Amino acid sequence: MSASWLTITFARSMAKQFRGPPGFGRKRPFNPDAGLDEETVTSTRVERVRTNVGYRRPSSDLSATPPNIDGVLRLFWSPFKHVYSELPEGHFRLLVVNAGEPEEPLELDLVAVPISDPGIYQAVSYEWGKEPALSVVTLRDYSVPVRERFSDSRRRLRFCLLREAGTKFRIRRNLYNALRHFRQPKTDIRLWVDAICMNQNNTLEKTSQIARMANIYNNASEVWVWLGGASERSPLGMTFVTELVQFENLHELLVKTDSDTLNKWDALEEVMRSGWFSRRWVIQELAVSRRASVWCGHDRVHWDDFADAVSIFKLHKQEIAKVKRQGKFKHAKLLAILEAFGAYVLVKEKTDILKQDREGRILERKRTLEELVSSFTAFDAGDPRDIIYAVTSIARSPIGESAAGQITADYDKSLLDVYVSFVQYAIKQSASLDIICRHWAPARTTLVKEARKASTWALVDTLFVKNRLPSWMKKLDESPFGIPDEIFGGRKYGDNFATLSARYNASGTLAASEQYAPIFGLRTRNNDITDEKIGTVLSERYDGTMKVRGLVLGQIYQLSSRMIPGHVLHEVLTMGGWESLLDGDHTVEEVPDKLWRTLVANRGPAGQPADISYRRSCLYAIQRRSSGGDIDLNAIINEDTTPTIVVQYLERVRDVVWNRKAFLAATSSGETTEDLFGLCSQKAKKGDHVCILYGCSVPVILRKRPLRPTLGQSLISKRQRRSEFPNSQWKVDASNVRSSTRDRLQDIARHLGTALDIIEPMEIQPWLRNDDIGMRTLLHHQMPETNFL
Repeated sequence: MSASWLTITFARSMAKQFRGPPGFGRKRPFNPDAGLDEETVTSTRVERVRTNVGYRRPSSDLSATPPNIDGVLRLFWSPFKHVYSELPEGHFRLLVVNAGEPEEPLELDLVAVPISDPGIYQAVSYEWGKEPALSVVTLRDYSVPVRERFSDSRRRLRFCLLREAGTKFRIRRNLYNALRHFRQPKTDIRLWVDAICMNQNNTLEKTSQIARMANIYNNASEVWVWLGGASERSPLGMTFVTELVQFENLHELLVKTDSDTLNKWDALEEVMRSGWFSRRWVIQELAVSRRASVWCGHDRVHWDDFADAVSIFKLHKQEIAKVKRQGKFKHAKLLAILEAFGAYVLVKEKTDILKQDREGRILERKRTLEELVSSFTAFDAGDPRDIIYAVTSIARSPIGESAAGQITADYDKSLLDVYVSFVQYAIKQSASLDIICRHWAPARTTLVKEARKASTWALVDTLFVKNRLPSWMKKLDESPFGIPDEIFGGRKYGDNFATLSARYNASGTLAASEQYAPIFGLRTRNNDITDEKIGTVLSERYDGTMKVRGLVLGQIYQLSSRMIPGHVLHEVLTMGGWESLLDGDHTVEEVPDKLWRTLVANRGPAGQPADISYRRSCLYAIQRRSSGGDIDLNAIINEDTTPTIVVQYLERVRDVVWNRKAFLAATSSGETTEDLFGLCSQKAKKGDHVCILYGCSVPVILRKRPLRPTLGQSLISKRQRRSEFPNSQWKVDASNVRSSTRDRLQDIARHLGTALDIIEPMEIQPWLRNDDIGMRTLLHHQMPETNFL
């Protein structure tokens, strides 16, 4: 008597009972009326309503579980890879985390729910991580009714048995830890988790589900923010959040200098440096949420309390930094760049992204796509196209609910095409060219594209595609604080000048529209990435060129040395018009306007016009030059006797001139020749042109190039991959797999490590010249000299 005959006979004999709900064969029966026995997260200031979070199982052909079915199912455990079914129209998947004790394996169910009435669920916001997915869970898929999948009763029954056994599904370690922490001991919970609830291999489904993500997070009863597992000090930091929002005790906490209190500030700072605060998608996930709580290990606080604690940290950072320096605590210097932390940026900007009613429904989108992309530079994405796609659903559009209707997530488009479409859209909406003067593009632009068959989504090949962007797409590696991974290393370059709230008006009333609108070049030769088995994998339409109009102000004939951080060089003072070489008494009238104003870019730290007191502050600093004639800004700032008003001026100077050069440019104005004095990138050279582009609020520096560079995408061959990335350091945790498979997993992990953690060579290409001070380097490729501007 064969095992298959036994199975069919047994199934037939139990037919009337064998109509059980998803999850039969579990260790405990499911109670559909049970609520989520979870710890209620309440604000320490405002009591929040406790919600009985339960859910009802989907209807099925099977309604009861035979008491002894577990043994039969074990005979038919399915070790196969999980295969997603096509979602019913108007539905999305939810993940059911089955109740269990901490030591028990994770058992998960997938169910499909209608978008119009999904019921109660929580949406999880977490950091994917770059490691391979090696953590194993059991996954059962109930997203498609059995009758719709199989018409034959035998096949249907066999499928039901195998489905109840579940497939072994691999997820990344951070998500695995989150689900284990979220799991309740007695009650199942329903979650939305993008890595499991979306078929990541199906491009069509992924595109359609990404368009719905804002609604999915908005409709969730709560968004659970998972910062990661607990570290040694994170529980102290999370507990300190609840102490800080008790305003009655706030003053006492701010003046305490004992080691216990200082350790709490350090612990909170460590929590704020979580990798979650550098993930691009969390901006949308948190902005649209009705309610949110923050998890770090088993510790949990309400988002409002966490946001208030971060704001208090920023507001009182000077007092905290002073106390920490006295106590010689580490990370004290990080407080000087707190405004660049992703945690602070998110707290500061969240309330200004959307307008919501008391129930959390979205009433209005406040920020444009250009504003969101330019503001959240501390947030990165694994796929560089998500720098744009991750925020389109929450961006304002003049002709629809969101910018997602204008820029649709399409993962079959090249990176260059996605970015050109964004720049084109931004310029059209703002009638300004300022986006080409802001740093927003990621430094790492290599795409890892999986070529899959359209019918089965089976993997055919994994392609590595290098992308070379034009110089008018400013990369984050030359932004004030560098790429997201470098923020905690401190400032790298001076502040940007083409800010979102335009501080300058170089082009006057001439806007980048109509006759002055830029023209984006189209390819005359095919540059698509193709696979011989499936055809086009990545299409590319644009060639990376942009033609604009403007005028030339002058040509650079003198450049200073690079101003190392915290110093103003003697030669810069001389170029700015300070001629006295003698120490002694000087009057404020001797300080040239162009000198003291240029050193602060003629603006205060918040963009306000430069205060007239800055001139006297400049004189104060000049009179305290070093023996070599340079101004040591940090030394003067740190002196206890330095007036506060001088400190404010010098801090602004420091933030402006950081790693920049000063230049003099000759220009003709009528019959007289005037010199232009300004600041520029350290990459500027003699002979570069100082120009004004119509529609740009700041001047730019341009350089003629005789040769046109090769821009756009190019396929990296396997041989090139081995030569460019020979030292992949990826380590594989293979402790949970058999030793016989470890070698194979090591090979897979090395492949995935290269794919997910590519570091491009950082050399500067000869045609890419970046700028700054109101003067950005821009490239016009192969433009006739008569049309240079």
